[in-house]
This record gives sequence, C-alpha cells and structure tokens, in this order.
Amino acid sequence: MTKKIIRPFWSYEIDKTEAWLNKMALDGFVFTQLCRKKRQFTFKKQKSTNMSFSIAYNESPSLPSPLAQDNWTVYGQYGEWTILANEKEPDLIRTYPARDRLYKRNRLHYYGFGTFLFLCGTSLFMQFLFLLLTFFIVPDKNITIVASPLWILTAIFGVCVLSIIVTSIISMRKIRAFEKKNSMVLPIPHDVKIFKKHRFAWVYSPDRLEAWLEKMALDGKHLVKVGRFGGNFHFIHGKPKRMAYVADYQLSSDPDYFPFHQDNGWIHIFSTNASITKWTIWAKEYAESEEKPQLYYDRQHLLAHAKKVFYYNSALILFLFAVNTFNMITLFNPLNEFTPLTMFSTFCMLLSNILVIIMGVKSGLYYARMNQH
Repeated sequence: MTKKIIRPFWSYEIDKTEAWLNKMALDGFVFTQLCRKKRQFTFKKQKSTNMSFSIAYNESPSLPSPLAQDNWTVYGQYGEWTILANEKEPDLIRTYPARDRLYKRNRLHYYGFGTFLFLCGTSLFMQFLFLLLTFFIVPDKNITIVASPLWILTAIFGVCVLSIIVTSIISMRKIRAFEKKNSMVLPIPHDVKIFKKHRFAWVYSPDRLEAWLEKMALDGKHLVKVGRFGGNFHFIHGKPKRMAYVADYQLSSDPDYFPFHQDNGWIHIFSTNASITKWTIWAKEYAESEEKPQLYYDRQHLLAHAKKVFYYNSALILFLFAVNTFNMITLFNPLNEFTPLTMFSTFCMLLSNILVIIMGVKSGLYYARMNQH
C-alpha cells in the first residue's frame, strides 16, 4: 500500500517537514520517493519504525565523515536535495547536516517573492491613484468607459496574479518563521511588568539609538523586545547594568552571522523582517573594569558600515523626494482643475518631502559623526 501526500511549501519549513517524516515512519508509513515538480511525497505502508530524517540542500551523495560516523545514511537523492536517515535513538544523535546553503537558497527566494509583491503593490497603487485623480480632475463628460473585448483573458490574468501573490505571501511568512525559529532571541520573563517607549526613524542615526539604550540600562531599564516594525521598544525594570548595544545593518545576512556573534556572548534582541535590508540589534553586558565591547573592532570596517548605511538611506531618500516632487509638479499642471483633493494631495506630498529632508540630514550627520570618531 502506497500513500501520496502533497506539501507545497515543504522546502520553506524544513524542520516541520523532517518532524512530519519522522511521525509518518512511526505511524507505519515510510518515505520512499519525492517528486519535486509536484511537491509530492510517496510513502509505503510498513512496520512502524523510529527513524529520524534530515533534509540537506545542494549536497553530494557522499556523506561527510562526521555524519557517517553518527550513523546517517543517504536515503534518497533528488536533484539538489538529499534525504538522510538515521535509525539511532533521537537523543543519541549528535551531528546534523549544515544549513548554510539552505538558508541562502531560501533567502534568495524570499527576495524574489518580495520584489514581485513590491512591483505588484506599486503598480496597483499607481493605477488606483491615476483613477482617483482622473475621476476628480477630469469632468464626467470627458470620461468614456469601454468594456474590454477580451474580459475572459483579463479575468484569467487577474486570477493568476492573485494566486502568485497569495503563494508569495505564504512562502515569505514560512521562510521568516523558519529563520526566526532557528535564531535565538532574548526570552521575556512572564512575571515582570513591561513598559514601552517609542523611537521612530532610528535607522537614520543608529549611534544615537545605541547611546539611548545604554543610558536606559544604566538607569535600570533593560530592553527585552522591539516591535515588529522597529518603532516600539519594550523594557523591564531591574538593577542598573553596563550594557553595550549595537544596531547592525546587513545587506544580506550570512548563515553564520547569528551563531558567530552569539558564540562571542552577544544577545540577539531584534531583527527586522527578512528583506533586502536587515537591521539587527545586539546587546552584551560588561563589567565596570572592562572595556566596552564592540561588535566590530576594525576602524575601517566601522567606517565602511557607516558609509553603507548612509548610501542606502540617501538612495531611498532621493527616490522618495523625486517621486513626491514629480507628483506635485503633475498636480500643479495649469490644464488640471485645482480641487480640494489636489490641495490635500499637494499638502501631503509637501509634508512628506519635509520629512524626507529631515531624514536625509539625520543620515548625513550620522555619517559625519562616525567619520569623525
């Protein structure tokens, strides 16, 4: 008796897939084949067995000696995926396949899904804005709505795009959950009162954020959590401590990034959602007699880091400023009728430009401070 099960997102939640394979073996269904195109797993009804499975990506069929010595065997090779099996008791297994290439593969997929969603969102927003301005600016008598002669193709295209959007969102959430689960964060005590403070736009002056957090720690207010969007900081009251905080920016995180710093005593407090740009906040306690620890001690590296932050912020600021300015010029076209909507839109864009300029100044001052120190 064979059993076939489809798991469309199995490669984005490897830990759950491995646990599922183990459970199926205990239930008497042992994995026999994987069809990657169909995302389908095939099982054969056999005697219940306590077998542990592990999935490796982009590995050769030959096992590294540490895995072979720990009784791992190649159970199946499917393209770049290798299914490993181990008949030892789970508590006795000491080595597991590396996840480096798997993290890189999933992160690349995450960027692809994110880019697609960004383009779709931008396109939909621009179309909505165009229709909104058209119906408010152009007199009704000049608007002619023509039915599409190929409405069925439009509907099919819309369904396909919507399906890809839903798939992208689900995939990104699963990739993010897998990354978050496999990176240690600071546990939050359940029996203490947590209070919250706001700190917005800190990415434009991260050194000021670090100094503020260190002062809070000296006052006995210790950071335990940062809100999902990075603006809300959650603290608990405790004994004053000397804490070093670092807001680190990475264009893309290396798989060894978190384990490396955690092995050096740093506590992972917060990371932005996996995206093209990633901010991570680290903390480390030190004694009064000790020198304040640094995440990076090389001065050239610190300057390169500050320059990277400055360049990224500058590019984003210039883009937003150019878009807002273009929209303002378009609204002030003499051929367009000046309505309350255009007045409100112009005010919002002008206010947005002022905020963008302030962010640009903060980013420039941050780079100047880092270059001076």
